[in-house]
Amino acid sequence: MNICLLTRSLPCHSIGGMEIITELICNKLASKDFHLTIITTKHPDNIKYIKNEHIETYYLDNCKSGKYSLNWWRESRALFHKLNKKNKFDLLITADHGNCEVM
Repeated sequence: MNICLLTRSLPCHSIGGMEIITELICNKLASKDFHLTIITTKHPDNIKYIKNEHIETYYLDNCKSGKYSLNWWRESRALFHKLNKKNKFDLLITADHGNCEVM
């Protein structure tokens, strides 16, 4: 299964409930051999992309680390559509404070 997860914040941005739950969900899905693509805001150390065995993470440069913004909404949407044309996601998960939606 090919899954895309959109989140404004991961443990590299800050540590809180949303970040910890998102990381746990991703690691559990990856352990089941699902492929995950994570789209998130700018990495604090200016890392652009990380790929592990089952998880690819894209950090959007023009989006302030861990913050919602107009750029976040525009760029995450654009990258999702670009990657979806190439990879065709089976599932989209969006994570935000206290909410997790599966589409």
